[in-house]
Amino acid sequence: MYIHLIYPIFDAMQKFLILLALGLLPMISSAQYNSSFGFNVGVANYLGEIGGTTEEGRGFIHDLKLNRTRWNAGGFFRYKFTPIIGTSVHIDYMRVSGADSLSEYNKRRARNLSFRNDIVELSSRIEIYFFNINDIGSAGRYVMDFKAYGFLGVGVFYSNPKAKYEGTWENLRELKTEGQTREYAKFNLSIPQGLGFFYTHRKIHRFGWELAWRTTFTDYIDDISTVFLGDDAFVDQSTAQALYSRTREIDNFYTQFPDVSTNDYWIGNTAANSENQSAPQRGDPTDNDFFMTMSFNYSYVLRGKSNFYKSKYNSVFNTGKGKKRKVRAKF
Repeated sequence: MYIHLIYPIFDAMQKFLILLALGLLPMISSAQYNSSFGFNVGVANYLGEIGGTTEEGRGFIHDLKLNRTRWNAGGFFRYKFTPIIGTSVHIDYMRVSGADSLSEYNKRRARNLSFRNDIVELSSRIEIYFFNINDIGSAGRYVMDFKAYGFLGVGVFYSNPKAKYEGTWENLRELKTEGQTREYAKFNLSIPQGLGFFYTHRKIHRFGWELAWRTTFTDYIDDISTVFLGDDAFVDQSTAQALYSRTREIDNFYTQFPDVSTNDYWIGNTAANSENQSAPQRGDPTDNDFFMTMSFNYSYVLRGKSNFYKSKYNSVFNTGKGKKRKVRAKF
C-alpha cells in the first residue's frame, strides 16, 4: 500500500550503487594489493510462505526447505581501505523456488501452490575483517594469509515470480493473483548481511567462501501474501483464475486431507468449510520474504604501485652506456 512512496527510494538506491561502482574504478590503478575482482558460484534458497516442516511457519531457518535449494552465480569488486575495513560491489544472479506439495505440513500441502523466481541483485557492502593470519604456517615466507570478515550492505534486486501451468511458466506479477490494485514492484530493496573468509595465495590469488542472507521489504518473492479472493474476482481471466487457488487440482481433497477440512481453501468457486467465505487466508502479510546464498569465490588481486615507487621511480632512467636500468616498487 506504500509502494508509491518506496519507488523514489529504489530509484535513488540504483543511482547510488551505479555512482559508487564508478567511484571505485579509480582506486584500481593506485591500489597496492588492496583491490581485487572475481566471481562466485554457489547455491540459493528463500524463506517465505512456502516451505516448512511438520508444523506451522516458525520463521528464520526453521522453515527452510533444503530440497528446494537452487543455484547462484555472480561477480564482484573489492577494495580494502585499511587492514580491517573494506568495501565491495556485487552483482548476483540466482534462482529460488518452492512447492507446497513438498511440505510435510498438511495444511500447506493442501494449498498446493508453487513458484520459481530468477533474481538479479546489485549490492554494495562494508566489510569488517575481524580475524587475520598474515602467515599461515608461520614459515616466514608469507606465501598465504587468511582473513575472516562480516559484512552489511544495501542492494536493489529484480524479482519476477512464475508458476508452471499446462507446461508454460506464467508471470504471476502480471496475473495479480491476489487482486493487487497495481503490479507489485519489479525492483525491491535488500539488506545483504553475512560472514565469509578468504585465503590469499602468493599475494594475488584469493579463494573464499561466503554465507549471505538478505532482508527484504516485499512479501511477493513467492507471489503469496494475503487472501484467496474467489473465482468472481477473475472473470474473463482464465489463467489467473486457475493459478490463484490450486487446491482444486487435488483429487479427493477431503479424503487426502481430513485433518485440514475445517481450514479455508477454494475448491471450485466456493470456499471449503469456511465461515468467512469472502476471503480465506492465502498467506501472511505480516512477515516479508527473504533469501540467502552460500557461495565459493575466486578473485585476482591487482598489484598496483606503492607510494615509494611513485615518489622515487616514477619513470625509468638511463645509466652507463645508454642502457635502461629496470626498477620495481618496494613493497
